[in-house]
Amino acid sequence: MSLLDCDKLMEDIDFLVVGDFIVKSIDESHDTGFGIQHRAIREEFGGGSANACTLQITKSDIYRQLVLIDSLYSTNIVRMRQFGIEEIAEYLWNLCADGAGNHTLVTLAKKIDVTKPLPIDVITLFANKYGYIKGAHNKTATSLISKYLHFVSLIYPQNVWGFPIYDSIVCELLNKVQKSLGLPITPERFFNNAATLNIDMYISSLKGIVDALEQHTPQIWDGKSHLKFELLDYCLWHIGKAGANSFNLLLTKSELITFDQTGQLPSRVQRWKQIYSLL
Repeated sequence: MSLLDCDKLMEDIDFLVVGDFIVKSIDESHDTGFGIQHRAIREEFGGGSANACTLQITKSDIYRQLVLIDSLYSTNIVRMRQFGIEEIAEYLWNLCADGAGNHTLVTLAKKIDVTKPLPIDVITLFANKYGYIKGAHNKTATSLISKYLHFVSLIYPQNVWGFPIYDSIVCELLNKVQKSLGLPITPERFFNNAATLNIDMYISSLKGIVDALEQHTPQIWDGKSHLKFELLDYCLWHIGKAGANSFNLLLTKSELITFDQTGQLPSRVQRWKQIYSLL
């Protein structure tokens, strides 16, 4: 799509123009598979309590949080690698150290401030290879780690951006959304392979998308009700899932039964599909 078509796209895609659709969709997603899973993970991080990030955290706490995210997001570290979760938890716990004998998530949250370049120990967190895979080379754990940091960022209210999730759905849509908004295209080699990921460039690319969207609906991108990357991840994930006709987690139980019996999708999911088709 050319830049000349961008205004037409803005008219066709409601989520770029009418913030009410996103807010309404989030509200309606409370009891979907996605909503239930997202809420369960947030509870493991203190349920959004402002004090949660200042409490002492143990390696066992981090291990339990990682296992839950790995299970609900199907990142498959537990299933596919021996000692992978243990090694990631150990590294994350060390990142939580404040130098005075305390380990808190607020220390980690301050290190993942995306308004400035990530420190080398966070870059190393993504670059490291974890666990043991019999008969195969060890791998990074980019997707799981990004999801963990995403949920850490949600309990640190001073950070209006949050931390972006890295997964195949976002990667599949990144260049399409950039093109539709007339933004510079990020070369795929910097984001479509976790082994060669440039995390700073990935974050910068997503920030560019948020900045463009914020011009059209600033009232929902102010980082108050929802952190900016929390909102972007919600949008891209739902667009990608609907576009791939993968509806189970997008529906409530009653909506899923209706869909199985009649093939009828709720209007918000139909709209996500429409957005996907326009990209």
